[in-house]
Amino acid sequence: MKKAFCQPGNVEFCPVVSLVSAFTFSPIGSGSFTVSRSPENGGDITYNNRDDILKDFASETLHPGDLKTAATTLAVSILDLLATRMKADSNATKGAKALKAFQKKNSKSKKVRQQIIGPKQFPLERMLAIFFSILPDSVSPSCNINMQVIQSLVGRNVF
Repeated sequence: MKKAFCQPGNVEFCPVVSLVSAFTFSPIGSGSFTVSRSPENGGDITYNNRDDILKDFASETLHPGDLKTAATTLAVSILDLLATRMKADSNATKGAKALKAFQKKNSKSKKVRQQIIGPKQFPLERMLAIFFSILPDSVSPSCNINMQVIQSLVGRNVF
């Protein structure tokens, strides 16, 4: 959250305000958002709607650092609530156990040998480097030669 884009006064594009609005002023939210600030910076302030946050942020009354700190606290509390509810739900617990078992089973699967899969693809840059190293110096590289080499390689499904 510390590195989230939150340019002071920019209300046109501010992901932090969008996150706060989505979690606070939606049907699942509490309806109010409190920003804790030191008394020197105006003290704590509580917002009851998105417009008030946007107004204070546009006028730079609300500092991006204070907004990010409060948004982090909000996100952590919501994730804690989500984790608690998921642990209480038996279907979610069963699903998580099944997912862990599936991951464990797939991590132990035997690796397929390269001989069975077939040869690895050869990079075009390497193929051209080899071609030009064996090309006589008397032949000047031209677009026509390059195209013929590429068409030949593509025709042979080399890459």
